[in-house]
Amino acid sequence: MEAATTNPIAPHYFWSDSVTLSDRTLIKPTEIVGAKQITDIYLLALCQRNGGTLVTFDTAISLLPIIKPHPNLIQILTPH
Repeated sequence: MEAATTNPIAPHYFWSDSVTLSDRTLIKPTEIVGAKQITDIYLLALCQRNGGTLVTFDTAISLLPIIKPHPNLIQILTPH
């Protein structure tokens, strides 16, 4: 863990469990269309609150449930 958090090129930070799916300042509940989105939305909200980026291979993740997502909220990786 220490190596990951002290890497000067790509630092990592621990974020506490500081968001809730009922937080209407982060999430639009009307845009949640299924239970399979819950983890994705939670992680996006956590990144939004902390100014981070969710890095994933999942191209189906929608930003619609997030209120005013910042430009770098999600980064989709392409497998080689």
